[in-house]
Amino acid sequence: MTSGGLNREQLAASAPGEGVHLAIAGAGTGKTRVLVERIHNLLATGAAQPGELLVLTFSRKAAEELQHRVAARSGELARGLTAGTFHSFCLSMLGQFRDEYMAAARLASFPRVLEAGERAALIRELIRARVDDFLGLPVGVIERILEELPRLKAGSREKLERTGILRALKRLDERFREEKRLRATIDFDDMMEGMIGLLEADEGVRESLRARFRFILVDEFQDTSARNLRLITLLLPPGGGNLFVVGDDWQIGRA
Repeated sequence: MTSGGLNREQLAASAPGEGVHLAIAGAGTGKTRVLVERIHNLLATGAAQPGELLVLTFSRKAAEELQHRVAARSGELARGLTAGTFHSFCLSMLGQFRDEYMAAARLASFPRVLEAGERAALIRELIRARVDDFLGLPVGVIERILEELPRLKAGSREKLERTGILRALKRLDERFREEKRLRATIDFDDMMEGMIGLLEADEGVRESLRARFRFILVDEFQDTSARNLRLITLLLPPGGGNLFVVGDDWQIGRA
């Protein structure tokens, strides 16, 4: 195992060990570099085969950068490694286990992915159909509230509750889900929910993926949601398995 230009603490974090590990540090301190080096060391020492590694991050841009850095560091050693966003991983696995997914979700056919523009247009259409429910707020404002709803603080949610807007948003979400079902489509949120539901419902799929991905590595862990954590937990065997995550200590503290 080489140092790869890492300092002593980074070198220790990049060592190819087993178990559950959390590496936290401030922004710009080389966390992703440590992750890439740990991947390389797992492969170079023979501790893991490429197909046994699952590397997850949150945005498409971050995933592309991570894939590029792993390829630059490990070359052919990394061929066959699975690295991408949580959503792309979920969609890929739903496709691989399409029959099991359709059975678990009670679907007659495999759904089409709702494109971003189509999704936005559908939401606007549903808002306009019940605009009075939102006290005359502009459609664009309602869209922004809906987008930020999962991250709103308790005080803001209470204000929305008092005005009745929160109830209207919940009804909007119900209508949106029904429209997606009627159109046989799914969006990003459904990919995650569908994969979690499949893992919870089908022991065969769960054990198959646990056996395949012996090592799970997560970049930008401070961005992890409750659903992300649930997915990771379901992919790990009882007792913890092999999980390595890196994140920003200040942002984790704020979460």
